[in-house]
Amino acid sequence: MNLVELLGLLEVCRPISDVVRLYVYASINRIGFFYLYRLNECGYKIPPNLINEFERGFSRFIAIQKVFIDVSNKLKEIGINFAIFKSFRPYPSTTVDVDVIIFDDLLGALKHLIECGYRVIGSGPESITLCHPSGVVNIDLYRRISISRIAYLDKDVMKDHTTDIDVENGKVRVLRPEADIIAFANHAIIKEQLFTLADYLTITKLLRKSNIDLLAKLIELTHSKTVFSIVNYLIRQIAYSLRTHRDLISLPYKINPLLTLYALSEKFEEKDVKNSIVWQFHYMVKPRNLSTLMSFIVNHLTRITY
Repeated sequence: MNLVELLGLLEVCRPISDVVRLYVYASINRIGFFYLYRLNECGYKIPPNLINEFERGFSRFIAIQKVFIDVSNKLKEIGINFAIFKSFRPYPSTTVDVDVIIFDDLLGALKHLIECGYRVIGSGPESITLCHPSGVVNIDLYRRISISRIAYLDKDVMKDHTTDIDVENGKVRVLRPEADIIAFANHAIIKEQLFTLADYLTITKLLRKSNIDLLAKLIELTHSKTVFSIVNYLIRQIAYSLRTHRDLISLPYKINPLLTLYALSEKFEEKDVKNSIVWQFHYMVKPRNLSTLMSFIVNHLTRITY
């Protein structure tokens, strides 16, 4: 009963039977650090082979919080309209990178961050990756929220739903809970095609802070009804598992590719999505590019986590 036992610990410090086994399960569900954090918080003795992992994770957690603040301050000081999205979670976590959607002036944001010591280390069709001066984490500046060249979430809907939240030693500019739920859900179902325990915890915790009428409006404006039908089904399955004390669903949960395509097709009403699909097909005409894309698709279909 990995799912039921782990959520019992995370939510109400219920006893667990095998610390190491649950750590492995938590890790493939992208909450390895949060699990160790809760073990410590609940008074459990962390096994010797996991103490270093916890200490490294905690140091990284603190360092990333400082990066969130630094990026926010640097972009605010020149009046850039932006938000950190699908990176700042409502529980202690150590993100792989910091995703920032730039709503108005990507080149201005890039130029200023470079002047502040950030270093460009790569780029994609719709994003530029920089290394923070501390070296602790990379920052992805997004022009559009996309998978490869296909935009899957309208940033113009998101730009009116940002907020500054207080963290220790500063403020961080993020999406409002309702908009962040939209971003996390679309990222899981359309981009990653995997729903993890991290997604469940993030979405359910953000729901408690959300205005449901506004969330419903944003679902409609971003053409995300299919995405949320899938997410709602998975959350209900997890909730039922908790009520019956049986693992009735396996996480990470792989999303059927046909469901993902159907969820994406719902967004074809958006002009930006249509244009991005044309651009994607132009890119795929070259055999080398098609081969790279097919490798990417195969990896998504076969992996158990990300």
